Amino acid sequence: MMDDPKPLEFRNVLISPGRDFLGLSLTFKEDRPGLLREISGIIEDMELNINYIYGYSVGAEPRMILVVDITDKEVDSQELVERISGVKSIGEVRIFEPVTRGLIADTTSFPPTVFGERIVMLRKSAMKELIRGLIEAIGPRAASGILYQVGVRMGRGLSRKHVSLSEELEIDDPFEVVKKVALPLFQSLGYGIAEVERRGEDIVVRKYECIECTSLKEILEENPNLVESSEDVGCSMVRGIIEGAVSEIMGVEYESHEERCVARGDEHCELVLTPRR
Repeated sequence: MMDDPKPLEFRNVLISPGRDFLGLSLTFKEDRPGLLREISGIIEDMELNINYIYGYSVGAEPRMILVVDITDKEVDSQELVERISGVKSIGEVRIFEPVTRGLIADTTSFPPTVFGERIVMLRKSAMKELIRGLIEAIGPRAASGILYQVGVRMGRGLSRKHVSLSEELEIDDPFEVVKKVALPLFQSLGYGIAEVERRGEDIVVRKYECIECTSLKEILEENPNLVESSEDVGCSMVRGIIEGAVSEIMGVEYESHEERCVARGDEHCELVLTPRR
C-alpha cells in the first residue's frame, strides 16, 4: 500500500457545542507572499483563535474562508472586517454568522465544485444504505449488475476531464494518464487508494479502503444473512467506474474481473482489466 495518508475533515460546517464562532469570507485582488501571515496577525492581535482556514488561489478567484472562535470574547465584528479589509491585496470581506451556538456553516459558498463542476458529497452512511437498499429490493446479483452498469457510465463521464487535464499537463501516454491523473483524482475525491501496473496486455489495479467495498463489508457484518454466499458480492460500482474510465482513456475496450475483494475477506481489492476480444 502507498504511504499511509491521513483523513481530512471537510469543515464547511463546524460543530463544537458550547462555543461561539464567527465566519469570514475573503477575496483577494492578488495572491502574494506574507498575506496569510498579516491576516492571522490581525486575528491574533484581537486575541482570537482560528478554528478553521481554507483558501485557494489557482484556477478560480483567490478566496479564503476563516472561522474564528469568539467564545467569552467581546468582539467588534465591524472592526475585524475593517482591519482585514485594510490589508494590501484584500478585496471583499464578508461575515457569516453561526446557525446556532456551537454550529456554523459557510453560507457564502455554493455550490461546492471540483474543476468548476458541481459536486455532491455522499457520506459513507448514505452509500451503505444505497447498497443495502438495492440488495434488499432486488437481490445481490441484480444489485451488483445495476451498480456495475451505472459505474461504467460514471467512469466514462469522469474520464473526459482526465483527458483534458492530461492535455494541459502534456501527458501523452494513455497509461500514464491513468496512473498520474485518473488514479490520484480517484483518491482525492474519496473513492479509495489505488495502484496500477501492466501485466502483459492486462492492466491491474489494486484498491485499498475502497468506499464501496468497505461499505459492503460493514453491511454484511451487520446483516450476515443478507446474502447466501460471499461469492454473490463484490466491488461493482467502483469496478465499473475504473473499467469505464480506463477504456475511455486508453481507447481500448476492457472487461474487468476482481481477483480479490475486501468484501469477500481479502486484505485489499485487485481488479484485472483485459482487452475485449
